[in-house]
Amino acid sequence: MKYTDWIIGGLLILVTYLLGFTVAQNDFEKIITYYSVFFGLYLIILKKNKNQPGTPFLYYYIGLALLLRCLLVFAMPNLSNDVYRFIWDGRLLIQGYNPFDHLPQYYLENDTGLRGITGELFAAYDSKNFYTV
Repeated sequence: MKYTDWIIGGLLILVTYLLGFTVAQNDFEKIITYYSVFFGLYLIILKKNKNQPGTPFLYYYIGLALLLRCLLVFAMPNLSNDVYRFIWDGRLLIQGYNPFDHLPQYYLENDTGLRGITGELFAAYDSKNFYTV
């Protein structure tokens, strides 16, 4: 394993952190820049793989891929606010309600008393006029 693998790994960790923790949905320039860096690093890895076959190389990048995914476990999904609707639907399903039965407004207007179905969660997502996404 060469020092360039460690540099590539460090850059991948840095760009993953930046994309996962510092970017908002409307930061198009940052998003396209970070994904371009990812793609460029991917091409470098592919080129290096042709010249350096073998298990240490493979195990290093598999381990790095797992590390990058673990890093993103702690990131809030900033590129879509559908996550709030998934939470809403999940809370309905856990309590035995079908998300397709009523529009979300119904549960707030009729004070159903469901745990976790709150006005704050309702305000957080955009798909208020749909039964579910």
